[in-house]
Amino acid sequence: MATKLVTSLLTNQIDNRLPLIRTQIRDEGKKKLHKLREKLPSVTDLKEQFSSSACSLQSQKKMEKRYNNTKKIIEKIINKAEKGKLKLDKLEEKLRKILEIIIPKIENILNFLKPIITALRILVRVIPLILKSIPTSVPGVTGGMIIEVNEKRKKAVAKIAEWANLIITINDFAIPSYRKKISKILSPINKALSLVNNFIESIKARLAVLDLLYLQYIQTCNIGDLSASNSGNINENLLNPDLSNIIEELQSLYGNLLNNVTDVKVIERIENTKFGFKTSYKVINYNLNQNS
Repeated sequence: MATKLVTSLLTNQIDNRLPLIRTQIRDEGKKKLHKLREKLPSVTDLKEQFSSSACSLQSQKKMEKRYNNTKKIIEKIINKAEKGKLKLDKLEEKLRKILEIIIPKIENILNFLKPIITALRILVRVIPLILKSIPTSVPGVTGGMIIEVNEKRKKAVAKIAEWANLIITINDFAIPSYRKKISKILSPINKALSLVNNFIESIKARLAVLDLLYLQYIQTCNIGDLSASNSGNINENLLNPDLSNIIEELQSLYGNLLNNVTDVKVIERIENTKFGFKTSYKVINYNLNQNS
């Protein structure tokens, strides 16, 4: 029973899972990230699409539609990347479960068997001595009974050997081998998670660039050619994958718009626009009003 339980744990919880986990890691690795990266609009593409001086109402509505469509594309990529991250997290969790729950469970079973094996070894050594010491003239004791006891002793010896061999094989070879295999699989998972996390941040940064470009377009059309940096142009250093560099500019630009735009309809349109910083990355206080 103990042998079957340990074998079942090894087969079902470890042997059958490791190849599947390896395959899933490859599926969620660089290849999938590369496909998502190809779908992501470049900064150059965004600049070309949203750098415009056409400010008629029709042009602004067209630009708003373009912004919403582009934002959906980028957010879809974010969602797919985050789903990939979730899958990798679950794979890591499965491996941790094997290391922290399944293997200790097997070790507990083996530790439970050790004292039993020791006691049985003593018993099977004593039984022949007991049998020899029994006089043949003892009432109720037959030769058949002695033979039966001796057969059971032989079965016990075989079971002891089986358990002892199980403990040696698993403790000395199987468990160290499984730990080594799992460690080798955890390493690429951690690397993949690092790549995915960095990629997600870079996508959010791209979305922030989109927000910034669209906000500047709205400002140019409704206030004049004044950027948050008072230069009339977006700082090129902001158009990079680092999300942190763009936060301050977004805060300032969004606040300036709400403080300086006088057209109520434009203010409503700005406030109702689902900018990326309202839906996909929480980096600025957008609950500003015209009098703040």
